[in-house]
Parts: sequence; C-alpha cells; structure tokens
Amino acid sequence: MGLVFWSRYGNLFQKLLGQSRVPIVPDGFLSLGVDRVKGNRLRKSYFVWEEKDIIPTLVLEVVSEKYGGEYHEKMRDYARLGVLYYVI
Repeated sequence: MGLVFWSRYGNLFQKLLGQSRVPIVPDGFLSLGVDRVKGNRLRKSYFVWEEKDIIPTLVLEVVSEKYGGEYHEKMRDYARLGVLYYVI
C-alpha cells in the first residue's frame, strides 16, 4: 500500500478564490499519496500547497445538534477545493 494520510479533527489549510491559508477543520479527511509522518512526527495540520497540491480524496463531517455549515458552506468549500467524496 502507498502513502495514506488520514486525519481526524485535523486542520486542513487550502487557498480558495484569492483567500490565502484559510483553515477548514473537518471531522476527518483522507489524502492518498501523502505521508502522515513528517520529520519523524505525526502531523496535526495539512497544508495543501506543501503537498504538491494533493487535495483530500474524501472528507467526513459528523453533524451535531449545533449547526456547523455542513450542508451549505462546508459542502461548497470542499467542492471548490476539488474534494471527490464528501460524507455527512
């Protein structure tokens, strides 16, 4: 198996429409071809521009009683970013 980066409650930093380094904090995301370890340490953040612009393949959001934008804002942002699979 190749490199796999799975993060739970990690910061996903990306650049969207002129904004720079805007963090999104999904409940989980999966990126293929990216190592979870960097410099002998597990990473808590994922910077898309430092990973050869590899966008997460899958993003997972768990809905709670408090509205968090999962059905609107976050769905739109992940679509703009190019995430293939978005699971709520």
